[in-house]
Amino acid sequence: MVRKFRFAFCLTLINSFCSGQTSLMSCNKARQLVDALNHYHIQPPTINDVWSERVFDEFFYLLDPGKRFLTVEDILPLEIYKTQVDDVLKDNNCIFIDKTAVLLRKKLETSSLIITSYLKSPLDYSKNESLSFAITKASLLPANQKSLEEYWRGLLKLQILVWMSRNSDTALDKLSPDEFKKLETSAREIVKAKEQGSIARLLTPQEGFEKTIETAFLKAVAHSYDPHTEYFTESEHEDFNLSLAATGLSFGIEIEEDRYGQIKISKLFPGGSAWLSNELNLGDILIDIKWGSGAPVDIMLYDLEELVRDLNSSNRNEVTLTVKKVTGQIKTTSLVKTKIEINENSLKSFLLKGEKAIGYISLPSFYTQFEDQNNKGCADDVARELIKLKKEKIEGLILDLRLNGGGSLYEALALAGIFIDAGPLALIQETGQPVVTLKDINRGTIYDGPLLILVNGFSASASELVSAVLQDLNRAIIVGKLTYGKATGQVVMPIDKNSRVKTGFLKVTNDRIYRVTGKSLQRKGVVPDIILPDILDPLIEREMDFKNALAADSVIKKAYYTPLAPFPIKELKTKSETRLITSKSFENIKQAESIFSQPIPLALKKFNQYNQALDTLFQSVSNSDHSNLYRVQMTHFDDSLLSIDNHRKETQEEVLNEIQHSPYIEEAYRILLDYISLSKLKLK
Repeated sequence: MVRKFRFAFCLTLINSFCSGQTSLMSCNKARQLVDALNHYHIQPPTINDVWSERVFDEFFYLLDPGKRFLTVEDILPLEIYKTQVDDVLKDNNCIFIDKTAVLLRKKLETSSLIITSYLKSPLDYSKNESLSFAITKASLLPANQKSLEEYWRGLLKLQILVWMSRNSDTALDKLSPDEFKKLETSAREIVKAKEQGSIARLLTPQEGFEKTIETAFLKAVAHSYDPHTEYFTESEHEDFNLSLAATGLSFGIEIEEDRYGQIKISKLFPGGSAWLSNELNLGDILIDIKWGSGAPVDIMLYDLEELVRDLNSSNRNEVTLTVKKVTGQIKTTSLVKTKIEINENSLKSFLLKGEKAIGYISLPSFYTQFEDQNNKGCADDVARELIKLKKEKIEGLILDLRLNGGGSLYEALALAGIFIDAGPLALIQETGQPVVTLKDINRGTIYDGPLLILVNGFSASASELVSAVLQDLNRAIIVGKLTYGKATGQVVMPIDKNSRVKTGFLKVTNDRIYRVTGKSLQRKGVVPDIILPDILDPLIEREMDFKNALAADSVIKKAYYTPLAPFPIKELKTKSETRLITSKSFENIKQAESIFSQPIPLALKKFNQYNQALDTLFQSVSNSDHSNLYRVQMTHFDDSLLSIDNHRKETQEEVLNEIQHSPYIEEAYRILLDYISLSKLKLK
């Protein structure tokens, strides 16, 4: 007994010592982070009790962004630290981080038990209740454990209903009792496996549980300065660079979830490891996955989003996939990441051949190669595509910046310069420096014809800079939805270049960007000249929704520029609005936008009605009539090049088909036709 007691006592001492060391290291890293932020940030906050509250709240938001594990009641014992973060950093005593780790581990395990308990038997699908996904940072945690369990019950019920509806050809409320029971039993087992798998990964992350908690705290410190200031671990730094590159390491596969919840291979990229293996095919169903030398993991334990994130992570370079072929054969294939073109970041250009030949360029991000100054970025790629399109004698151009979250400031300036001869593009103020004018350094234009830019709420930063200056110079018609509202720039650097210990990396907001007018679009976004409804708009959190976002301001600095003659926006807007009234596609989009704003009903009959209405609307939008206005085609140059690459040609033709059926691109085309027509009338 004495020996056992001594052993247990020693373990307690070791654990206490290790916990103390963990919190000590966290404090040291956090102090280094604050020092670096205060030195480089454009507007560092005062480090006081108000700042401490901001860090505290963000810390718990990052630990549980879905409000699924923690309650207000859970956090009450830690509230004493809420105004003391600044003090504990000075005192080098971040013990509350260790206490938080203990709490979160316990709550994750409790949630696992809740899931098991709820899913033992069928849930009650007759209750008239609903679940809202309008979860923002402003929304509160559940008040107590009872409230949390109620939320879990609703969340599980929704997942079961969704799975059942996808796996039944008959409306759920029309199934016989035996059919419903069998389907519901399967759904509960699958939902349980996925949720338990998700919690298991949260409890045993690759970098270690305590390290994950520390990383969340360091991120909370960074976010307390503004939403775009970020702390990166080394692997996150690699992932960030990859997200802004046109090429990168990849297994060369894309996956999707089918209606039965099976995860399948949906695309193989030429030159990628999967493509070169000659062992994987489209439609192969993933059975299990093994990372490096680890143990195989049943794919049913994975959520699609989590699996995609892990496949793309720079931490995971070797994988073994077990798949079920269409023939029923089970096959195991090992893959290693290779360097390939990242399709999501690559621009695409097509010709809309109709009454007028209109060029179309989609730019998903302002990519560049940060590590290679000689590598050409997106501006050069756009210039090259424009040369091809000009050979097709285009009379107008649509530049699609929807879903473009930004990227390189240099590339944004270079891109804007393609469309103007010379002059100012923006104003910028860096930390501790006066406001300066950013100019187009290359005289002349590559394209000077009619230009329309498509934007939405996901168009941010560099996308907004380009849209704003071309709007202010009357160089482009901006069409779509209000943009995100980010008018700041960031620089990425090691936290401490001189330290032997690698602390991580910092993406810090070190400049404010202003329109050539001196006004800021920060929090405000770019207001389109012509508004189009957007299905995704209710799901977007814009800059204005974040409490810690920097405020908008203006600067008084003369930037000498000469705008072109104004567009006939009033006439163009009236014509567009008239078309939208009678457009079935946009009527469906408006209805879907309205439905997305409402809570999801969980009573069986009402859920079935909700699901059918949404499904009908989505099908109507995605299967909108083929536009008779134009035919989407590749340029002659690309067509001849792709004739020797069937796989790449198939990929391009998929995109071509999407463009052909897009109501947004059709309306953009019509607006350009209206503008060209009005311009000719004016000349007469």
